Amino acid sequence: MEARARIVDAAIRAIERHGVAASMEDIATEANASKPKLYRHFKDRADLHGAIAHKFGSLIWASAERTVLQAKTSTPIIVFLREAIEEYVVLVDKYPSVFTFLIQNQLFQFSGSGRGGAAEELRTISMIIAEQFERRLEDLKMDTSTVQLAVSSILGSGLSATGWWLEQGREEGVARAIIVDHLVETTWAIIAGSAELVGVSIDRRRVFEDPDFMIRCVDLSDYRR
Repeated sequence: MEARARIVDAAIRAIERHGVAASMEDIATEANASKPKLYRHFKDRADLHGAIAHKFGSLIWASAERTVLQAKTSTPIIVFLREAIEEYVVLVDKYPSVFTFLIQNQLFQFSGSGRGGAAEELRTISMIIAEQFERRLEDLKMDTSTVQLAVSSILGSGLSATGWWLEQGREEGVARAIIVDHLVETTWAIIAGSAELVGVSIDRRRVFEDPDFMIRCVDLSDYRR
């Protein structure tokens, strides 16, 4: 396991050094090992790629521990979301080639494997946040069926925007603060829109512990006929 971990760390360094086209030879050189040694610890290239996704997932989880899992009860919802998104953007900005590598190899596709890959960790963190909204919907006896849909929409749009920023936006001068602002506002737009769809309104300036952060709004049934 220690040897696998060292090789994965070397693979991440090689990808950042050589880009998404980093070869097994590049990874072996970075790991100061031979290619046969790599294949003694990983049955094939896909196995190594999965391990890289797992490691990046652990980095995502570690960043969440500094925000999502340690959020202060006095933190307004929008500040809470911004801090979580900033941590995420800082991480992908630190490992831009690895993030692009995972995207291009479809390793950000949610598999439900439970292996703790990047997609699984992102979805788990998103659901931790979403549960705050879901519990309040249940208290109000409102429909919670759109919560999963909102999470999927946020993840899909967020990954797409981040990928564009890394591949093109940064070269065009789009600052990190701008992509953070964009992700915050688009995330909130999905949350607010999903809430309105089921007949509630959310005040993003309030905290989750304040029951009035989510209240019933007008009956929208007439508008859906």
